[in-house]
Amino acid sequence: MNRKQKLARLQKLAAMLRDHHMAHLKKIAAQREATQHALDQLSKPSPPCADASLFRANQSHLLWANEQKLHLNRALATESAKFIEQRQTTARYHGRAEALAQVLARLGNDKC
Repeated sequence: MNRKQKLARLQKLAAMLRDHHMAHLKKIAAQREATQHALDQLSKPSPPCADASLFRANQSHLLWANEQKLHLNRALATESAKFIEQRQTTARYHGRAEALAQVLARLGNDKC
């Protein structure tokens, strides 16, 4: 196997790794978006009520909603950190695949 063939196989492997990391990044982004959507749904204010029983029920719901917001905010922070890390990893693998593609293009133009 000559140098050009080895580089072509390496470039295919780099492209597969790039695609794998890109798919993982999209998955994390979708999870993050779903968590943000759930948080946005909880943030909608409820109308005030004059009835005492409805007021108590509303207060109970607000307490539950605040606990859910705390949980979702923690999850969103974790997902955002994972997204940032994965974005950096994906960029590194993308750069490797592009560099190998450029080297192969140069070798193709040089007719080695």
